[in-house]
Amino acid sequence: RYNKRTQIDPKDSKHMFQEIKKNFKKCKPLNLQNIKIPMNSEYLLNNVGIDPRSVEKDCFNNFVIRDPEKMLDTVGSFLETVHSNKHINYENSLQVHVYNAFNSFLETKSAFENNQKTIINFSNELTSNNLDEIQANDYFITNSKLVYIFSNLKGKLSSGIDKIPNLVLKNLPEIIIMEYCKLFNNMLNNSYFSKEWKLAKVVLLPKNDKDSSNPKNLRAIGLLPNISKIFEICINNNITKFCKDRNLINEKQFGFKYKHSTINAIHKLTSDINWN
Repeated sequence: RYNKRTQIDPKDSKHMFQEIKKNFKKCKPLNLQNIKIPMNSEYLLNNVGIDPRSVEKDCFNNFVIRDPEKMLDTVGSFLETVHSNKHINYENSLQVHVYNAFNSFLETKSAFENNQKTIINFSNELTSNNLDEIQANDYFITNSKLVYIFSNLKGKLSSGIDKIPNLVLKNLPEIIIMEYCKLFNNMLNNSYFSKEWKLAKVVLLPKNDKDSSNPKNLRAIGLLPNISKIFEICINNNITKFCKDRNLINEKQFGFKYKHSTINAIHKLTSDINWN
């Protein structure tokens, strides 16, 4: 059968499909009397406008479709959920659980914002830019840690819409960094992230050895404000420390993990093979 396929000439359109047809086994027509739809797949009927209440059920509570046209519509509804990129099947248990959990999160978030609750109440005695390690409690940023982050920035000249490059931020005096510490901790305290820090400046860069006058030879990059990246570093450090202290990250996690890469994954794989 394989040799027959290799002998088919795709350029001979007149005989190509006739030769291909010879390679398929002849199948008898499918005489389908009915199809049965489980109770938890009721959405298949709803998708094609069939009222589940009007459909016959068997002893196992499955919907029984006997009408040929409705059978065809229901099969089409099923295939649509399988092949759709938008995941039309919303009724499976996992998606329902995720949907409910997300709605619960939105309700909690809305209540939190309406009540204007904060994590901590800053005052003259407890200022937001003068916290010690205990007061920061893995949630806020201390002034000393922020100074360290600023001092270790790469001295790049690129900038976002605020036109402040890393080279400037790297050389800020500590008194200005303390003001940023105050700003960051109040943003964390109120679960706030500035919308302006989400705006990117788009820059077009020509590809290597390509004609830059042709738009196809340009690639776009988005430059966010550098100060927003520093704030994200603070958040990432706190989340990472929280997960590490509570052993929440699986030891087999290698991607997006500090000082880990595919090399570590390959090393573990070879070790498991050698020792097992």
